Amino acid sequence: MGRKLCLAIGVGDAPPLDYLPGAIAGAEAIAVLAISQGYETTLLTDAGDDPVDVDNVQAAIETLLGNADCDRLIVYFAGHGLSNQRDGDVWLTSRWRTRQQSIAVSSLTKRLESHGVRNLVIISDACRVVAASDDTRDLDAMGVVGKGKFAGATPQIDMFKAASGARAAYMLPGTPSRCIFSGLLAEALVGAHTNAFSSEGGMRRIEGWSLAKFLKAEVPKLAARYGVVLEPEVGATALLQKLG
Repeated sequence: MGRKLCLAIGVGDAPPLDYLPGAIAGAEAIAVLAISQGYETTLLTDAGDDPVDVDNVQAAIETLLGNADCDRLIVYFAGHGLSNQRDGDVWLTSRWRTRQQSIAVSSLTKRLESHGVRNLVIISDACRVVAASDDTRDLDAMGVVGKGKFAGATPQIDMFKAASGARAAYMLPGTPSRCIFSGLLAEALVGAHTNAFSSEGGMRRIEGWSLAKFLKAEVPKLAARYGVVLEPEVGATALLQKLG
């Protein structure tokens, strides 16, 4: 049986943008959940003195993948993001402004397809607003990793995005603060919401499609309680594909 891998990235400090403590909390929660489910897990945040840049994201992914068989790779990101016509959705790293570097979500996904991952799960809790300021106009959007040796492979890809196109994601106020989308996601994965479970085949468990259905229904309801609009974009397979 192949390996199960998880990279949880939380970028809270990306000046001059607002600090996002909920991004750190989200990444930490996902890492704890992944470890509890037997995933080989790397947690990468800028909560300490070290920033999260493209180079250490690349190193973390390449170290996790190694040369071994991989049944599932989960890449989770919480932090600031944006969208542009040239690159689509991008994730902003800690020193995005000074280094003029970001992570291109579509390019990263495409390149990971060629690394022998049978099920790739991308979870993005970041804004997707369209931005064209002087700081972002020439931003390099990078695929992070090179192409692997499995060119032409067609892995199953599950995509969970906190916000719909051109919209913002939101963090709840309070101590501790948490992101609306990631908070509900983590609650569902620990079994706190019965409507996130599937009973297909007589087994009660969380499937990719049942989790997607739950998030599409419940995230907008929670967001509305705080006076904001948040509609996740999720594309999980309808096949029985256990996340745990």
